[in-house]
Amino acid sequence: MTPTSTNAKSKRTSAQEENSVVLIGRLSGTPEVRELPSGDQLTSWRLVVRRPAGTRAGAPSARSIDTVDCSSLSKAIIGRSARWPDGTWLHVEGSLRRRFWQTPTGPRSRYDVEVATARITSAPTDTLNPDR
Repeated sequence: MTPTSTNAKSKRTSAQEENSVVLIGRLSGTPEVRELPSGDQLTSWRLVVRRPAGTRAGAPSARSIDTVDCSSLSKAIIGRSARWPDGTWLHVEGSLRRRFWQTPTGPRSRYDVEVATARITSAPTDTLNPDR
């Protein structure tokens, strides 16, 4: 009888992979709706989110922001997004996606969040005191 050993491969596969994104931020601009070649509609917008203080290596602890592209094919979100004015605070959940397309100068890509759920939320209380 041989001693059993831990299988490294089984340890790797036992961990579940997950691609989930949760963002709370301020809508920058008005959401746009466009029709895809398939006939489906897509709404897209940008969400401004603040980074936690001190997250940049070697940088002062001042806060900075990211502008995140978001999109959705959900008919419910497309309908609701038409009523979101610029500056609306949103809570969105979805997945990170990389989109590819061809241009005359070659292939291009960008990342965006494919939103599954979106709701209006109130501004975080620390937006009133940006030094917190």
